[in-house]
Amino acid sequence: MVRVLYDEDNLYVGILCRDGDPRAVVSTQLARDGELDVDDHVSVVLDPFFDQRNGFFFQVNPAGARTDGQISNNQERLTFNWDGIWNAGARRTDDGWVAEIAIPFKTLRFKPGQTTWGFNVERSIKRKQEEDRWASARKDVWISNLSKAGLLTGLENLRQGRGWELRPYVSGGEELSDGKFKAGLDVTKNLAPNLTGVLTVNTDFAETEVDARQINLTRFPLFFPEKRQFFLEGAGTYDVAGLGTRNPDFIPFFSRRIGLVGTEESQEVPILAGAKLAGRLGNYNIGFLDVETQKVDEIEVDGETRSLERQNLLAARLSRNVFRQSSVGFFATRGNPDGTGDNSMVGADMRLATSTFRGDKNLSLALWVARSDDGAHGRSDGAFGAQLDFPNDLWDVSVNFKHFGDAFVPAMGFLPRAAINKLNTGIAFQPRPGRWGIRQFFFELSSSRAMYSA
Repeated sequence: MVRVLYDEDNLYVGILCRDGDPRAVVSTQLARDGELDVDDHVSVVLDPFFDQRNGFFFQVNPAGARTDGQISNNQERLTFNWDGIWNAGARRTDDGWVAEIAIPFKTLRFKPGQTTWGFNVERSIKRKQEEDRWASARKDVWISNLSKAGLLTGLENLRQGRGWELRPYVSGGEELSDGKFKAGLDVTKNLAPNLTGVLTVNTDFAETEVDARQINLTRFPLFFPEKRQFFLEGAGTYDVAGLGTRNPDFIPFFSRRIGLVGTEESQEVPILAGAKLAGRLGNYNIGFLDVETQKVDEIEVDGETRSLERQNLLAARLSRNVFRQSSVGFFATRGNPDGTGDNSMVGADMRLATSTFRGDKNLSLALWVARSDDGAHGRSDGAFGAQLDFPNDLWDVSVNFKHFGDAFVPAMGFLPRAAINKLNTGIAFQPRPGRWGIRQFFFELSSSRAMYSA
């Protein structure tokens, strides 16, 4: 049972999860942004702009552990990069468990006067591998597909606030490397209902969560996700044709290149100032970032001690929504965080997607092309790729091809290996017999082939 209430400041969602065997409810996670898929949990998704593509999700388990994030372009796999301000509580009862969620409207982005939002609720019962959903309770629809969400109507007189956010910091003392007093400030302003501008001076990342430990047994760099809050807000606007969502073979703009240098990004470079624009205007998705890093007289990069000049680093992304779930876009970067020479990259992408193929099936085709100009080596080269995806319950099939030229160097992106052609294929047959106590079989086959292309 679900109840939704609201006042001028908050949206409230109450969910009663009845269970015939309350002692069998699974609840193991307590951490913020933990992996709640291993537990019983409830998920709430919101589409405040009602564009049926982008929104927010919130999850709670019976222990009250919370997870949240943003949904971009109806992606199947949820990402937990965004951390909003909201409250939730849960408690066990004699006949199950109850969750209560309070979401301040100041946490969200929504269009003034928009009285209808996209809305959906899903409950997961882990021991039964069961998912119960309010709207579009079909096997071939995932909870983050906002084009299939239900409607939350009658939302009037909502108050989003003035749209200002100030985050100052000060630090000092002998424990600092130079012992000097430091201060900085982040200023955030909502320039439009779904467009945010950010200015930062002497950016500080002291509160950032530490990276998870990884052991590298290859000669290629490992992938570490971005965790710095300044770069996380609006990160979904830089998504290009699904690149990086499954296998991070190539991410055109990888924000960890800014302020961190070295193969394992182990050395920090202070950020003097930066400006950022992220959000949406009508059918256009906009991302712009310009950052100035400080000169460093002595820094160790990949075992070599050298100086690093002041750098200006820029990334831009513009895409337009077409049809119901498709988009076309352009992306560009300029600058080299390592300071070894000028570098720039430009590219374009297109994603055609539908959830009504042959009636009710999901199908998407993504195409992208990019070209880099690397001043350090005086060479230019290109890359391109295509992905055909058929992600459905009975058959889940995907084919993904990528080509990277020998001299393709995206200094502001993530590319573990150039000069290859890479083909990833996967097919899964997942029947549901409905007998012998078996809910579903999984038969999967995947392959990955990389060929030197130079």
